[in-house]
Amino acid sequence: MIGQRRDAIAHRILSARLHYFKELKNELVDMLWELEAIIIENHFLKQLQLRHLKAIGKYENSQNNLPQLTIKHQNEVRNLRQLLRKSQEKERAVSRKLRETDGELLKTRDTLQALQKLSEDKNLAEREELTQRLSALTTKMEANDKKIQNS
Repeated sequence: MIGQRRDAIAHRILSARLHYFKELKNELVDMLWELEAIIIENHFLKQLQLRHLKAIGKYENSQNNLPQLTIKHQNEVRNLRQLLRKSQEKERAVSRKLRETDGELLKTRDTLQALQKLSEDKNLAEREELTQRLSALTTKMEANDKKIQNS
């Protein structure tokens, strides 16, 4: 009976050890799965870190280029303002020239009308001379009209 009891105790001890080894093995498998999950998570975090570093690098580069972009923009604005001033000056000059040419045209028309009235007057002795002046003024007026149209 003592032998059976020893065998039963030895069997229980062996069973307890086997159970303990199984628990340790299960813990090992759980820890391996956990380790694998952590490795995958670590990989994703490294990829995310690289993306963030790239984004930070782009942001820093854009911050470094900002003063250059500002200076470039200011230069463009300055150049555009100069071009605007020049074009406004040219427009004023053309407008002034047009007004002067219009004035000349009006004077020439008035003179033409006066000469036409004089040429129609039958009592004038110098009709031929007036006709020549009329044709000269008509030619001048046509030249002025062409000049105005070309301006």
